[in-house]
Amino acid sequence: MLEYCVMLLLRKEPSYASDIITRLKEADLIVVEGTLYPLLTRQKNQGLLSYRWEESPQGPPRKYYSITQKGRECLEQ
Repeated sequence: MLEYCVMLLLRKEPSYASDIITRLKEADLIVVEGTLYPLLTRQKNQGLLSYRWEESPQGPPRKYYSITQKGRECLEQ
């Protein structure tokens, strides 16, 4: 279930992990980094998500995740 929630969030716009956690918490889904990062890695390895690095105005670069065409097709099914 959580995998689909993440893909639904990313369908709207690319996001970084802490933003995904915040948005899930706003929907009353409590998720911690130790749960989210393995899920994102698994979905990336399955070809459902991709990521790109983006410079941050504060601190290190951020990894922004986005849904792939394969991920969109998975959601449609």
